[in-house]
Formats: sequence, structure tokens, C-alpha cells
Amino acid sequence: MPLMIDLDKLDLKLRLSLDPDTKLSELSRKFNIRSSVGLFLNQDSAEITLFFPNNVDQHRDLKIFLQEFDAVEHLGVWRVRRTVVKSTKFVELIRGLLSLPSVILSSFWLLNGTYTIEFLFHSSDVIGVSNILLNKMQGIENATLDYMGSAGSFASTILAIDSKIPLSVAEICLTPPEEERGPEKNPMGDSWERIVKMPYGAEMVEGIYFTSREPVDLKCTKEVQKGRIYSAVTKNAYVSYINHEFNSKMILTMGRIQEYNKPDFVIYIMIPTLFVREFFSVIAASANDMNEWKPVLRRFIGAKQWVQMKSQHINEHEM
Repeated sequence: MPLMIDLDKLDLKLRLSLDPDTKLSELSRKFNIRSSVGLFLNQDSAEITLFFPNNVDQHRDLKIFLQEFDAVEHLGVWRVRRTVVKSTKFVELIRGLLSLPSVILSSFWLLNGTYTIEFLFHSSDVIGVSNILLNKMQGIENATLDYMGSAGSFASTILAIDSKIPLSVAEICLTPPEEERGPEKNPMGDSWERIVKMPYGAEMVEGIYFTSREPVDLKCTKEVQKGRIYSAVTKNAYVSYINHEFNSKMILTMGRIQEYNKPDFVIYIMIPTLFVREFFSVIAASANDMNEWKPVLRRFIGAKQWVQMKSQHINEHEM
């Protein structure tokens, strides 16, 4: 089954917004700062990281703000990392949604002082999503339900993100070592596709799987839709390596999609184009540090071209 057809099975979208009335959001409004947001969830805390291009004409007050928040500038990109202190109830709402089997975080951004977060999910989880919203939203000040309805195509989701911040898609082909192919690290068996629930900052590989086969290890999976969609949490040494590098260097990733057809493991990583040089340095380092995985950079293209290519595969399948 073509990849985009499977991803379209996440057929509902939820959009929430929050104005936390913090100094960071106030300055975003004052200086018209638009930023994608990376969310990192620890067991008992959460961090957000903001990213935006360096501009030599930036206002003096903005530069003072950057210094005050210990912002880091590298290769023309400012990064601000903050622990979430004020909006802990909103973070718990996010945790609750992501605990549902099919829910993924699809995008998160800050614009004019307001944070907006979007999720995709399968319609079988609509009752769970509704219960969390009805039980938790009322107690969160300045939080708003903006949209809950049809997601449209997965391609439209990617193109909407690309319209806010230009995206590039890397396609990396790997050959997992034999010890990585067993049921403990691969409960779904020898052929599947998955999208990772958290595109940035995940310590484990928690994903939504699409497969027509029965899982090898049923204890490690949750069934979303009978015989078609599952969720599972696994470990993967290569993915853990690049996650650590991206997190430590504050390199934002906007989407992670992976395919496995034994012995080939292909990963698609969507990144803001402004991070290309740093992203390439991590992948180049992985060729040495993780050489047992035999990483091959097979393709690096813009998001529009990637969507067009994958849509072409759908047309070929239908023919």
C-alpha cells in the first residue's frame, strides 16, 4: 500500500491555541516573531524550543530579550529553550491526547504571542479526544479549541506547514544490524510503515504503525483499527543517536516517517530548510559513529517535490 494512502487514515485533525501571557509570548507579539516550536516532554516536565532566523536589523530590545533568555545563535538561526512553568495544565492536556493510540503531534508554532498546536488522529479515537477536551480544557486559562474535524489529506498537512516555514525532506536508507531485527525492538515484524508521534524531542520511538500483518509481539502494541493500524513504543539505536544529536544541537525536525521491508529500513525526516547545513553534519557523523547501520542519504528534496513524488506513487498504484 502506498505510504500516503496509509497516512491519510489519520482522518481527523484537532487544533488548539494558547496565549500564556508570558514575557516570551509578549515579545513575540511586540516584534512579530513567527517561530516553529519544538516540544520536549520529560517524565515530569516539559521544554519548548523556539527557532527563527538571525536578522542583522533586529531591534535593540529584541537583542536584549535574546540575551535575557540565553538564546543561542548558530549558522544564522536563533534558538531559545525554556522550561514550561506557567502552562503546565496545557502540557498535561497534550500528554493526555498523545497517550491515545492514534494521536500524533503534527505541528506547533508561535505567532504574535499565541501558540497553536495541531494533532492528527484516527476517527476510532474521537471519543477519547472528546473526553480529554471536555474534562481538561475548561480549567486552562486562555486556551481555545480552534478546530476539530476532517484532516484532509496528509499531503495537505505537509504543504500547510511548508507554507509557514519552508521544509526539506531527507530520505535515508539503513540496513539494521541483526540484533535490531528481533521482536523486542521490532514488535511489528518484517514489513510496516510508521509515523512518529512526537517529531521533535522524543526519547523513545513511539509511533503509529500501518500494516496488514499481525504484530509479532502483541504485548507491546495497541490496536487502533482492526488489522490495519497499531501503536507501539520501541527502541532503535540509530534513531536514538540522531534524536540525541538533534536535541543537543537544537535542530528542529517537523516530521518523522519510517518504512521497514526487511532488511531495508527507510526514514524520512522533515526539517525546516534553514537547518540544512546542521542536519547534514549530523547525518554525516552518523555514517562514522553508526556505520554498522550502513546509512545512505538517498534523496534530499523540498516538501512540495516530496509530496508530488509520493502522490505519483498513489496514481501508479491505482493504475
